[in-house]
Amino acid sequence: MSRFTLIREMFVKYESDDDLISANLKKEYKLIHNMCQHFITPRKGSKHKVSETDILTMYHLFHGLEINLPHIIIHHIIHAAKNSKSCVPYGMLLTLVFKKFHINLQKEKFDIVYLEFLPKNISHMKKNPSIGAPKNNIVPDQADTTAKPAEEENDKAPFEDLIDVGQVHQILSK
Repeated sequence: MSRFTLIREMFVKYESDDDLISANLKKEYKLIHNMCQHFITPRKGSKHKVSETDILTMYHLFHGLEINLPHIIIHHIIHAAKNSKSCVPYGMLLTLVFKKFHINLQKEKFDIVYLEFLPKNISHMKKNPSIGAPKNNIVPDQADTTAKPAEEENDKAPFEDLIDVGQVHQILSK
């Protein structure tokens, strides 16, 4: 399987690597890309770029092929630690691992130190909404309940146009 074959399978439009964005993905791959960018390889910043790791992960997930997820996660952590000055991804998961194996991090040196949330710090935070926040003056009893919700007007299920249900059942049954 070549890189170009995968790209041609997943993307509606591809002329250059600038076209490797989520807007150009076929409908069935958009959902899988969403899972990749938020859960499998979480990242900060722009969410529209489709990385090479995303392409391979989406291919394996879509076709029900085995994938070495720990390998992907470890390399994603290493890449994030080298190229970012912010926190490493999977912080909540790593915290559970460190607690489970009683790893003491008190003597570790960190480049960036984050302050804890203490009552003193929290008291400095604004308690009121910002000035530009819109105010809703409608009392619940006065709300217009005669209009039909958009879902009832349209006979389609909310995600019916994004995925083929038969194809999802076929993937899950593998």
